[in-house]
Amino acid sequence: MHEDAVEGVDYDVEKLTEVWRATNAQDGRLAENNHAGIRTDGYKPGPYSNEEKLVDAFKSFYVDKALAALA
Repeated sequence: MHEDAVEGVDYDVEKLTEVWRATNAQDGRLAENNHAGIRTDGYKPGPYSNEEKLVDAFKSFYVDKALAALA
């Protein structure tokens, strides 16, 4: 939404809230289903994808710091 947008003219707060709530409900169900799948015996973790470079870098940083703190 643009900073100059006018409520009631350029957007409807009720509609925005409705969309926000629907999106959060869908995201919640996706997260629950994903977690349930990870908890099964059939789940085998794999390597990070190329799009997850920052996730992998953070994980490596965190593990290195944790191991150094435990040494």
